Amino acid sequence: VHDRSFAVDFAAAGYATGLFGKYANAMPRGFVPRGWDSWMAHGNDGTYLGPTFQTKNVEGVPDAFGEGERWAAPADAYSTAVIGNASVAFLRKHLPRRKTLLYVAPKAVHGPFAPAPWHRDAWDDAWPSEAPRTAWNLSNAARAKHATNVPSQKLLSATAAAV
Repeated sequence: VHDRSFAVDFAAAGYATGLFGKYANAMPRGFVPRGWDSWMAHGNDGTYLGPTFQTKNVEGVPDAFGEGERWAAPADAYSTAVIGNASVAFLRKHLPRRKTLLYVAPKAVHGPFAPAPWHRDAWDDAWPSEAPRTAWNLSNAARAKHATNVPSQKLLSATAAAV
């Protein structure tokens, strides 16, 4: 996964390429995968507040991609805001002068759900406290309308769906 990705092809076609957010559960050690001009990535260890990232060529952020190196955002910085701001800076640097590939993958869709401090009081008690897992336990006909991996997977057990 680290040696060959779509970023290599985009870079070869002259695009500025940037990845901001979650890369993969198994991060590369001591290098940035080929094809990425700008890189601000965390694996499955990303946190919402005070996140750390491997970084390379990110506006206003020191490079930190060597073995065990991480750049730490300020303790009160929310990960989605950090990723979003870096992504916007990347676009401003390259557009409209250059074709651009921007890959953004914030942690915000992962549990446990921790809202940004400025949204903490916006939670409605009617909203679920856990992510719904209904898509996996729909009928086969209903599941067929989802992304290709959903219909091909086994149904969750009642115990797994309750987690």
